[in-house]
Amino acid sequence: FRDQVQSWIQKLSSVSEVVEQWTVVQSLWIYMEAVFLSGDMAKQLPQDAKRFAGVDKSYMRLTARAFETPNVILICHGSGTMRETLP
Repeated sequence: FRDQVQSWIQKLSSVSEVVEQWTVVQSLWIYMEAVFLSGDMAKQLPQDAKRFAGVDKSYMRLTARAFETPNVILICHGSGTMRETLP
C-alpha cells in the first residue's frame, strides 16, 4: 500500500509542476502572440516572426494533444510527457 501512495504522490507532484509550467508558458505565449500577430512587428522583425510562427505551431499541437487526452496524469506524467516538452 505504501508503494502505491508514494507512486500517487510522485504522479500528483509531477502534475502540479507541469500545470505550473503550463501556466507560465501560456502567459508568455499570449503576450508573444499579440506582439507577433500585429503586422507591424512581423514586418520589423521578420526572422523573429518566422521563429514565433514555428513555436506557435508547436504550442498548438501541444494544446491539441492535451485536449485530446482528458486524463491529466497520463498527459503530464505518461510517456512523451508535457514535462519533457515544456521549457
